[in-house]
Amino acid sequence: MGARGRMAAIRTGALAALALLAMPGVVEHAARAAEHVVHLITEDDAGRFRFEPPLLLVQPGDDVRFEPDSRQHAVKSVPGMLPEGVKPWRSQMGEPMVLHLERPGVYGLKCPAHYQVGMVALILVGDRLANWRSARAVRHPPMTTEVFERLFAQAACRLGPDYRDDCHE
Repeated sequence: MGARGRMAAIRTGALAALALLAMPGVVEHAARAAEHVVHLITEDDAGRFRFEPPLLLVQPGDDVRFEPDSRQHAVKSVPGMLPEGVKPWRSQMGEPMVLHLERPGVYGLKCPAHYQVGMVALILVGDRLANWRSARAVRHPPMTTEVFERLFAQAACRLGPDYRDDCHE
């Protein structure tokens, strides 16, 4: 291809890019989409397994990357703690995983190996949390219940007036 052909191709590509950016919502989505990292920690100062951070507030379209610090950990969705229409998932033990979150709502997570001792996390996507009450109603083992109660209370305090009844500051 000659110089004239290369210039035409560059112009065509530039015009296509501009047209894409002019579409409603494309720039807004690109500006707000983010990747968050959650570490699966084998032991903290108190000798406990945990997700760090255990609570994330993200926007639809964001990604969450899970990074286990050992082969002892995986991340799995908690039954009953996903927005309607979201399929359950599970990572491989010791393997990182990226979760793309499109649907607003509450996402409950657990490490399958350490769920009984409270290795759980919450991700809240957007501000329309239609499954808040149903996710809160899911029953768990005692240590896990304690952790989820604390996470829901922290989330409620950050979410605002619609959730103040669940905020225990």
